[in-house]
Amino acid sequence: MSGEVKHSKWHKFAELAKFLSPIVLSFTAPKLVPVASVVADAIGEAEALPGASGSDKLAHATKIATDTADALNKAKGKVVISPDDLSNTLAKSVSTVVDVINLIHPKSEQK
Repeated sequence: MSGEVKHSKWHKFAELAKFLSPIVLSFTAPKLVPVASVVADAIGEAEALPGASGSDKLAHATKIATDTADALNKAKGKVVISPDDLSNTLAKSVSTVVDVINLIHPKSEQK
């Protein structure tokens, strides 16, 4: 086993979330696609927070994503992406990604 890295369920989640989030976001809210990569990175960053609960991680990712929407809106001088819509969609998207991950890796395999 030397040289082999054991990945935790959270590491697996972060990898899958980073891949699946932009896809899920594009289907659930196509108008939010411009920030999909930021959302994916925010989820990855949140997953790396040691000892954080699921709700803490979602709040962290949401803050990064909505701050990005606020900056984009400010730069454009108009509301391009509603931070509230982004926050709500992010919560739904993360929930969907978790559901997909649980289908791929049933909880019995996530130990």
